[in-house]
Amino acid sequence: VQQQRNEEHQRLQDEAQAREIELRMQLEEHERGLKQQMEARERELRQQIDLL
Repeated sequence: VQQQRNEEHQRLQDEAQAREIELRMQLEEHERGLKQQMEARERELRQQIDLL
């Protein structure tokens, strides 16, 4: 029984770690997208300022 509990515990830990890695990757991807949007917006604003 102890062996089964240890294996189950390890399996749950492995799943949690895999999920954490997946979420971190999604977060990094989202942050890159936001950064690109901000940079594009900044370029637009600079162009508008240059036209003044």
